[in-house]
Amino acid sequence: MPLKSLPRLATLIALLLDFQQASGAPPARTEQACQAIANVVPDQIAFASGLSKKAYDAELKTYWNVALRDIKPTCIVLPITAEHVSATVKALHQFPDVKFVIKSGGHDPNPGHSSISDGVLLSLNNMRGTTLAADKKVAFVKPGGPWTDVITPLAKEGVTAVGGRLGIVGIGGYLTQGGLSFLSAQYGLAADNVVGWELVTANGSVVHVTPESHPDLAVALRGSGEQLGIVTQFTLNTHPIDQVWGGYRIFTSGYRDQILQGFHEFVGNPSADPKAAIIVDSAHILFNSSFYMVYFFYDGATPPKGAFGKLGDIKPTLDLCKTRTYPELLAFNSLGADATGLRTSFRSLTLPYMTDRPDVYKEIESAFSNLTNSLTSKSYISMGTLAFQAFPNLIGKQSEKRGGNAMGLSSQDKNRFIIELNFVWNKAEDDKLVWQIGKSLTDMVEKRIITNKTSSSIVSETYVPLFMNDAAYDQEVTSSYKNVQRLSQIQRQMDPYGFWKRAGGFKYQA
Repeated sequence: MPLKSLPRLATLIALLLDFQQASGAPPARTEQACQAIANVVPDQIAFASGLSKKAYDAELKTYWNVALRDIKPTCIVLPITAEHVSATVKALHQFPDVKFVIKSGGHDPNPGHSSISDGVLLSLNNMRGTTLAADKKVAFVKPGGPWTDVITPLAKEGVTAVGGRLGIVGIGGYLTQGGLSFLSAQYGLAADNVVGWELVTANGSVVHVTPESHPDLAVALRGSGEQLGIVTQFTLNTHPIDQVWGGYRIFTSGYRDQILQGFHEFVGNPSADPKAAIIVDSAHILFNSSFYMVYFFYDGATPPKGAFGKLGDIKPTLDLCKTRTYPELLAFNSLGADATGLRTSFRSLTLPYMTDRPDVYKEIESAFSNLTNSLTSKSYISMGTLAFQAFPNLIGKQSEKRGGNAMGLSSQDKNRFIIELNFVWNKAEDDKLVWQIGKSLTDMVEKRIITNKTSSSIVSETYVPLFMNDAAYDQEVTSSYKNVQRLSQIQRQMDPYGFWKRAGGFKYQA
């Protein structure tokens, strides 16, 4: 045996020992699948015990939702190249009854999307790196790590990519599911700015996709999640960036009417400045205390007067907005929104902007407040937040200009807004209760608000697709897409034998 083969043999022996030492033996077929993967990528796999335990434990700690850390996969594959991913996919084909999931940054809190018990976790977390093209028009971005790893090196060159509003948000899932950004009114969703995909397909092939080479597939890749393949590198359009202005302001609950009226006017402003963006967070904490945290962003060192309408004129209790670099802003925003290490959940709903119903936000907020206070008063949850996010028609115009996405946004869209519910709590026994409270609110809003949305004299947007990045696991996201039949057809063409159906996440139905 050649000497150069000895290190590889030693690695394989160590991995086999890991199998034998593992406590709580998982199903034999899953063990066999992990062993088959270990045979082809021996340096890129970890187990719950043995020599690779440290890497296994470290990967589980990267989940945003601490509850997912208790869900133990049989093995974790940690590729660093597209070839590693390809080899893993081909190995999994030998075991059609073995489940697996795909994970990048771990920001998705939904159980079963990027977490699995007695299955294979394929983590892209170690596939990191951002390279700017010589002409600075595009950047080549790996799917692992947080957005701060992308924007920090790009900012040094005077450019940025359309990405997360928090620096700690992961890259891969954000881009494949759509991605709402502070820059979206100028450039569309983050996914709209992807112009190339290095994609590992269902048969393990590595293909390079562009809107020119695969126009229908490119549209589907912008917002379908990871059911068309595993993206091992994105090519992103870049845009000029210099200093920006932003941060957040804290307001007491007594300013509710002014804040929500300001949000209504901002969303509906026909001459809105596309460089301005906001998020209004209604936060409820223990003992029925509440406050508002309003995120402001302006793509420029100083926002012009009136950029945020009346919302910018309300005097805050605490003002943490200032001029800074874009990476500094997103790092700062992360400090106020990092729930890493806590039990947490998302739930979302897209709603039409209703010109003649400025009270709709108060209706939603009051219902949220009543539900949340019942939980905080009994210490079931530590915090509940309701985020009002503007989704102006400018986004649809930019999306169409760039070729379109899976959500089917277009230049004909009217204004919308998105609500996102986020709960933070401590006890596993409260998981079901918190989920039910969130579902109760979105069910109520859909029945009472959407069905009675506007007067007969004013036409609001009727197409309100769910936003995948913020949705809960039980929400029917893909069926809310108006082009779902065509997208399902593309998915079947890419995956004729249903390989990706074995993985977690939102799916197109056959």
